[in-house]
Amino acid sequence: MGLLKLVSLCAGDGRDVCTVLEGHERRRDVRALLVEQDSELSRRARLRAKTCGGVEVITANAGLSSTIAEHRPFDVVLACGIFGNIAPSDIVTTIDSIASMMNIGGELIWTRHRGDPDLTPSIRRWLHDAGFDEIAFVSVNRTLAAVGRHRLTRQPRLDEPDEVMFRFVGDGSGAHS
Repeated sequence: MGLLKLVSLCAGDGRDVCTVLEGHERRRDVRALLVEQDSELSRRARLRAKTCGGVEVITANAGLSSTIAEHRPFDVVLACGIFGNIAPSDIVTTIDSIASMMNIGGELIWTRHRGDPDLTPSIRRWLHDAGFDEIAFVSVNRTLAAVGRHRLTRQPRLDEPDEVMFRFVGDGSGAHS
């Protein structure tokens, strides 16, 4: 099956990736890059990465495409906890940038709340417009959380290496303008 390159943007303490890799049969095939700007979370991710192998953690701004330019292209991109904390215009820019960092056939896993306004239908359309086919979209029972999984099916535009993909606008409450 070969090498699988993964990046987790705003990876936090790395639990999303490392928890899965620790017991996964293909863990030796995975080269994961965890990008986290918070130094304490990055430190904890580095500690966690020691147990799951093939994981590099960098303390940097995941909102800049230049942060990961030298590591791409990726087969899997995790954008969890981002789309609920940035402006809608930045979501579109981020989707386009993510597409440009991926191999054709690569998969994007993303999350977003469905609170008012529920932007998940728009995000799914923007992903389609950027060359992604939807594999799955799940609304998490008894919560406002949703998870999407999309596969890149066509060659995207190439982004500028120092493109600003997104800027956080707090806890998400200001991301709806």
